[in-house]
Amino acid sequence: MGNRGTLTEYHLHFAIDIVFCIDVTKGMDNVVEKLPTFLSLVPEFINQELLKENRATNQIRMRVIAFSDSQENAQIINASEFCTVLPATNSSTLTAFVNDLRINGEGDTPKSALEALDEAMKSDWVQEEGKSGESLRHVIVLLTDGSINTVGEYSRELTELEKRWGTDSHDDHAVMHPDRRILILLAPDIHPWPTIGDGWAKTVWLPVKVGEGLAEIYDFDFVSEGKAFVSLVRINA
Repeated sequence: MGNRGTLTEYHLHFAIDIVFCIDVTKGMDNVVEKLPTFLSLVPEFINQELLKENRATNQIRMRVIAFSDSQENAQIINASEFCTVLPATNSSTLTAFVNDLRINGEGDTPKSALEALDEAMKSDWVQEEGKSGESLRHVIVLLTDGSINTVGEYSRELTELEKRWGTDSHDDHAVMHPDRRILILLAPDIHPWPTIGDGWAKTVWLPVKVGEGLAEIYDFDFVSEGKAFVSLVRINA
């Protein structure tokens, strides 16, 4: 039999908000197709990792922001609201949104990933710390196999975006709480991802191959191996 317990047995509880920024251009078909199943398993994956360290979560909210290539498509950003998936208050709303996502745009053109990242930063993050020693995590997970669009009305200067994320010298401009923010990048080793992955605070970068639709991780091995989601609780815990 498995081991069971109650939240009161654990010394630290987490309320976790996660925003997934998903590239939905051509070539990312496998990721988009598997996304509904993956998102349904996220609460279980997170709790498995937390329980290893005598921790637990009593609230997980998730939001999805789909992005394409801004040079070719009018609707470059398609975003859901936050949905509570633990407890499963309105998880069906998120499931319906994700099931409606379609591949949009070419796979070999620059993506509007920075616009999606900017939108994610401005999310309606949970702010009030709960009783019983509850701690908050505001997590952005960005998945893409390409570069970024750098021209046009919606492009963001990387330095300005970094200020909005927050650094040691620019936290006064940050829209993210410095002790709660976490960025997980699954992106190739091309501009601007090395700059962000190696240089931004509270960031985990998992390099992937260019233009291959995250083929090396779309079977979710990166989760079972604990490469990404363990960082939800180990960074600045």
